[in-house]
Amino acid sequence: MPKPTYEDRYCAFVDILGFTDHIRSLRRGTGQFLVVRDLLREIHSPGDALLKSVGNADLRAQSISDAVAVSAIATREGLSVLCAALVNLTMKLLHDGYFVRGAVCKGLLYHDEQMVFGEALLRAYTLEYQVVRFPRIMLTSDVVKDAGAYIDKERPTFVQQAQDGPFFLHVLLRLGLTVAALHSGPPAATSARINLQYYKDTARKIQKRFDESVDTPRHFEKVQWFARYWNTMVGDCSEIPKIRGPGV
Repeated sequence: MPKPTYEDRYCAFVDILGFTDHIRSLRRGTGQFLVVRDLLREIHSPGDALLKSVGNADLRAQSISDAVAVSAIATREGLSVLCAALVNLTMKLLHDGYFVRGAVCKGLLYHDEQMVFGEALLRAYTLEYQVVRFPRIMLTSDVVKDAGAYIDKERPTFVQQAQDGPFFLHVLLRLGLTVAALHSGPPAATSARINLQYYKDTARKIQKRFDESVDTPRHFEKVQWFARYWNTMVGDCSEIPKIRGPGV
């Protein structure tokens, strides 16, 4: 692994939405802390061993409570591995019924095994806290420009643009590919059905969060946004549940 320096890196700051309420509800002698512990293990290790070993991506992660800073070298490989790690983290937590919110930017950063600091982290944190309203991982326009240049396309498939402006990481890309495979017939459809139970379970968790949020409008609009995103990707596929409720 390269020796850390203060250099341009891609940096993400990601937070688990609503996790503070779980911390507050912890009581001595209950098993609820095991749920908290296991979820934090997920966010503390956003990149599996395979991703961390890819070429010179230099994927690094630093966590505190329910948030994590993840960075990679400012190259095509680095951005690819960073985005893959964030997608994996998002989908693992979504399957457990938790949404994430964050931002990815590029800038000067120092990141080793014990600390992380720099303008890139400050910018990513500020964007997550002040700009990114909904459960998505924002990609700044310079990151999107880099991504397009790396693969010689104006906008890569893992980049989406929200109707309110910001670009964001297309974490449901695999869901869309699964739906397309199901429509294509065998053998692709047969292979895609291996993932059906995972998506059915995930849909139930999203539906539960949607139903529970109706008494809290500020929280409801966040879950509603993701429910619309999910339903758009499911389309007219009858084998994967859509989220049902007002505004979706």
